[in-house]
Amino acid sequence: MALTHFCTSCKTEKPLSSFPIRKTHRPGKPVSQCMTCKNEYNKQHRVLNREARLKSEHKSRLKKYYGITPEQYDEMFTAQGGLCKICKADKPGGRTKLFFIDHCHKTKKVRGLLCMRCNTGLGLFMDNPEFLGQAIKYLMEN
Repeated sequence: MALTHFCTSCKTEKPLSSFPIRKTHRPGKPVSQCMTCKNEYNKQHRVLNREARLKSEHKSRLKKYYGITPEQYDEMFTAQGGLCKICKADKPGGRTKLFFIDHCHKTKKVRGLLCMRCNTGLGLFMDNPEFLGQAIKYLMEN
C-alpha cells in the first residue's frame, strides 16, 4: 500500500496521514483532497453561503426545540404586529435579528415571541407567576 497520496486541489503528493479515509463511497480509500485543502474549501463555502446556512440552521432549530416551522414563526410574528408580546418593543435586542420564542419548559408549549429583555426577565424569574407577582408588589410599594 502506498504511503503517499496525490491531492487534486493543491496538486501535490502528501503523506497518506494528510487525507481522511472514506467511510461510505469506496470505504477505506483516502479522499481526493488533503485535509488542509478541504478545510480551506469549507471555510470559503461557509463564508459564501452564510445566509443560506443561517436560514437552514434557524429552520432546524425551530423544529428541533420548539416543534414549529418558519411559516408558523412568521404567522406568530405577524399576529403580534412584529412586536414583543409583553413590552411591545419593535426590535428583539441583543445580537439577534429575530425575536425569542417563549415557551413553557414543562409542557414545551410555545407562548409567543419576546424581545431579549422580556425573555431574559421571565427566565430569571424561572417562569414562576408567584415570583413575578412578588416583584410587582415590591415595585408598587417602592
